[in-house]
Amino acid sequence: MDCLSIAKASEKLFRDGSPWLPLISTKQESWRDRTELLHYDLIATTGFNKHVLKGLADSRVVGNVETADEGHIHFELAHGSSTTMTTKDPNVPPNAKQVIRMSDWYAWNLSEHHDKAPRFQMFWPEGQRDAALVQMRAWVPTQIRVAGRSVRRL
Repeated sequence: MDCLSIAKASEKLFRDGSPWLPLISTKQESWRDRTELLHYDLIATTGFNKHVLKGLADSRVVGNVETADEGHIHFELAHGSSTTMTTKDPNVPPNAKQVIRMSDWYAWNLSEHHDKAPRFQMFWPEGQRDAALVQMRAWVPTQIRVAGRSVRRL
């Protein structure tokens, strides 16, 4: 499959109104989690890249994050799943709770799975997350590739 075919397919799959989107549900009765797509090089395709940029500007609430002592972080997503993890980051505030926006979820997943992505932590205060989102929105377009090479866009 050539690069043009891949680009066209990504444009179609990840266009507004696509049944593939959003990657994660905003409602419990509508379970969907395609977050894993953010973990790979699909971000290098134009259609997915455009969708990710929209996701990084989406303020809809998709869940909550709660911190506890000793770096424990608990995520509860609107569609019903939850997970707990531990971090060695000394800056985790104990006993804090805040909402997870779609933009936060996308940015955190990109940060966790792409070595050169800007740093992003879900437990950061909203102002710090907002500043990191600006950096992430600047980084994402640099990930588009044509024939294996990075290209600058817009």
